[in-house]
Amino acid sequence: MAGIHKIILALVVLHVALVLHIEGSLDKRATDCGSGREHEGSYSRKCRSSCKHGERHISMFDKKCSGGQKCCMCHTRWSTGCRYEG
Repeated sequence: MAGIHKIILALVVLHVALVLHIEGSLDKRATDCGSGREHEGSYSRKCRSSCKHGERHISMFDKKCSGGQKCCMCHTRWSTGCRYEG
């Protein structure tokens, strides 16, 4: 009987750990501020405190971001090293 309780406790602990990991992963994702697609290719716009290498700051979409973040854009047609996050 004690063995079953240990297994149930282990499953509960594992479940809690997985939930916390998933919630942490969601928090790390950048908020979208207008990703999309056009005839020249796909682009992603993400809210960030500072734009990554190759991304461009698109100030007209900053209002979609919170906490003083800015909207950073990466376009597939640019060969500047940014990564499309579509």
